[in-house]
Amino acid sequence: MCGLNNKATLKDISFKSSYWSDEDDLLQDFYIPALSISKTYKRIAGFFSSTTLAVAAKGIAAFINNGGKMYLVTSVVFSREDKESIENALKENEDRVLEEISNIEDELKRNHVSMLCWMIKKGALKIKIAVLPNGIAHQKIGILEDSEGNLLSFTGSENETASGWLYNDEAFHVFKSWEDDLVHLNDDIRQFNILWDGQTKKSKIFSISEAFEEKLIQIAPKDEKEFNLLSSSAAERMLDFSRQRPSQKKLHDYQNIAIQKWKNNGFIGILEMATGTGKTFTSLNALKELLQERKRILVVIVVPYLHLITQWEKEFLEFFGNGFFINEAHSGETKWQAKLNESIQNFAIGVIDKLAIFTIYDTFSSEKFNCLINKYLEGQNDVILIADEVHHLGAEDYQNGMNINYKYRLGLTATPTRWFDEDGTNKLCEYFDKTVFKFAIKDAIPKYLVPYNYYPEIVYMSDGELEEYLELFEKISKVVHYKNEAAENKYLKLLLMKRAKIIINNEEKKEGLKRILIKLREEKRVDHLLIYCSPEQIAWSTEILNELDIFHHKFTFEENKNERKRILEAFEYGDYKVLTAIRCLDEGVDIPSVKTAIILASSTNPTQYIQRRGRVLRKYPGKEEAEIFDFFVLPKLNDSMDKSILSIEQKILKREITRSEEFYKTANNKVDVLLKLSKIMRKYSVYFKGGINE
Repeated sequence: MCGLNNKATLKDISFKSSYWSDEDDLLQDFYIPALSISKTYKRIAGFFSSTTLAVAAKGIAAFINNGGKMYLVTSVVFSREDKESIENALKENEDRVLEEISNIEDELKRNHVSMLCWMIKKGALKIKIAVLPNGIAHQKIGILEDSEGNLLSFTGSENETASGWLYNDEAFHVFKSWEDDLVHLNDDIRQFNILWDGQTKKSKIFSISEAFEEKLIQIAPKDEKEFNLLSSSAAERMLDFSRQRPSQKKLHDYQNIAIQKWKNNGFIGILEMATGTGKTFTSLNALKELLQERKRILVVIVVPYLHLITQWEKEFLEFFGNGFFINEAHSGETKWQAKLNESIQNFAIGVIDKLAIFTIYDTFSSEKFNCLINKYLEGQNDVILIADEVHHLGAEDYQNGMNINYKYRLGLTATPTRWFDEDGTNKLCEYFDKTVFKFAIKDAIPKYLVPYNYYPEIVYMSDGELEEYLELFEKISKVVHYKNEAAENKYLKLLLMKRAKIIINNEEKKEGLKRILIKLREEKRVDHLLIYCSPEQIAWSTEILNELDIFHHKFTFEENKNERKRILEAFEYGDYKVLTAIRCLDEGVDIPSVKTAIILASSTNPTQYIQRRGRVLRKYPGKEEAEIFDFFVLPKLNDSMDKSILSIEQKILKREITRSEEFYKTANNKVDVLLKLSKIMRKYSVYFKGGINE
C-alpha cells in the first residue's frame, strides 16, 4: 500500500469483507493501510495498550499527520506505564511532554508510552471509560473515516493492543459505505455514539480525568480472569461513589461573600454576577447553606430553555448526589402535571424530605403550574425559588410566576435591568427585594475570566440600505404618537424589527467576515472560533467557510439534545474549527474552549451582548486570552448630508457606540479601539458616555 498518494481514500484500498489472523496479516493488510488515509478513528475496545502505537507506527504517524483524531472507549484496565503516561497528560503543567517531534513514526517506535502522553496533550487521542456494575466492557468495534467522508467499520474479537493485532488468534468483519454495507455500518456507528454520549442502559461512561480522579483506573492484570475481576470491582466502586458523593469543588472568595450577603438579607435577593463567574455553583452552595437551617426543603429551579434543564440537573446531581427527589415539569415531559402533583403531595405528607422541581419560565408562569404549587405553598416556610437568568421573569408573559409567595428567593443574572422595560425591571426587583451582590466583569478579569482584545470591524450601509432605513425611521416617528393603541403597538414592533434587520444583515459584512477569516487562517488562528449569526446569515457564512476550506458546523435551535452534545464535544476537541451559532448560545450553554468570537449579528440589547462576551471569556486549559471581532455598522461618511439625515446618522452611531463602549471598557487594547473610532466619533460628536479613562 506504499504507493498511495496524498489524495488516496479508503475506497482506493481493496479491503476484504473479513480478516482472520490465520490467513491474513491483520496489521499490514488492514490496520496500517486503513489508518494511513483516515482522519477519524472511533474505537471500542475491551482493553487498550500503547503498544499498538508502536507496532502500527507507520499508520499512526500518517494518521496524525493527516490531522487525525482517535476517539477511544475502553475499560478501566491499563498497563502501569500507560496509566502513568495518561496521568501525566492530564496534568496541565506536565513539562516532560514532547512539544515538537520531527519524525513521529520513529518516536512511536522508540517510546510509545511518551507518545501516548503526547497524543492526548495534542488532542489526537480522546479516551472515555466504560464500566458496568456486574461485568466488563467487552465490545470491539472500529470505525474509520477519510477526508471525503467514506466510512469503514470492523467488528470482531481483537483488542487495541500489540497482541491483538500481531499474535492472538483474531478475526473480524469489515463493512464499507461505498459498497452499501450500510445496515451493519450504521449499527456500528449507532453503538459507538450511544457509548460515547453516555446513553447506555447497562454501562456508565466517564471521562478519563473523572476515572483517574476517583482512582478507578486499574493496573493491567496477569490474565483474563484477573482482568474481569479488576474491571467489575472498579465499576462497582465508581458507581457507588457517583451515587453518594457530593461535589468537592471549592468556592472562590467572591462566591462566599455572595452567599453571605444573600443569607444576611433573609435568604432572598438577586446575585448580579458576570457571565462565566459560576452563578450555578454559587446558587447550589447557597441552597446548601439554607439546608443548614431547614431539614426539609422544596426547591423550584426555573431556567429559560429546555436544554438548560439538562445542564442544571447534571450539576445538581453532581453536587447533592441522590439526596433530592428530582421532578421535571414542562411540556417536554410526559404527564408532567400528574407527576408534579404526586411529588408535591409526597413532600407534603413527609414521604419525601427534599424535592427539586426543574422547569422553564413558560411552564413556571402558567396557571396549571401555579395551581399545583399553591396547593402546598399556603402557609409553608420550606420552599425556595432559584431563578436562573432572572431578567426573563420580568417579561409581561412571565410575570404570573411572581404571583406565588415563595418564602426564599434567589435570582441569578449578569444584568437584571430589562431593556426598554422599566415596569418589568421594577416588578422583578420588588419581588426579589434587591440585588444583594454584584460581581462585574472588570472584577473577574484576569483571575476568574481570561483577558481579551476587542476589534470593532467597521462596515458601511449601502445607499439602498440607508434609504430603506430612513423610510422606516419616518414611519416609526409617526406611529410613536399612537403608541397607546394595541394595534399600533404591534405595527411599531414590526417596524422596529425591520429597521434592526437592516443593521444586522448589512451586505458589507460578507466581505468583512471573509477578510477576518483569511487573516486568521494565514496566522493559523482558526481554532475554537464562534460566529454569532442571524438566521439570514447562516447560509452565506457557511458558503464562505466552505470556500476557505474551514471545517465547521452550525448550532441552532433545530438540533436535539444528543446532536447538540455531539456538536459541542466535537468543537471542544477541535474536530470543528468553527461554530456558526444563532441566538441559542446567548444564555446558559457552556463552551469554555472558545477563543475567538466574530459577532455578525448583534442588537442594542445589553443582556444579549453581555451574555455573548461572557461565553468567550471563560477559563480553559491553554487559553491565555480571547478575541472578539464586532461588526460596527455605519452610514457612509458624507460631509454634504443635510441636518435631518445627519441627526438620524447620529442615532445610528449612538446605538452602535453603546455596545462598543461596554466591550471597550474592559478590553486589553483600549488605545487601539479609541484610535480606530475617534475620527467617526468626532465627526458626529458622539462619544463614550464614561469618557476614555474609565
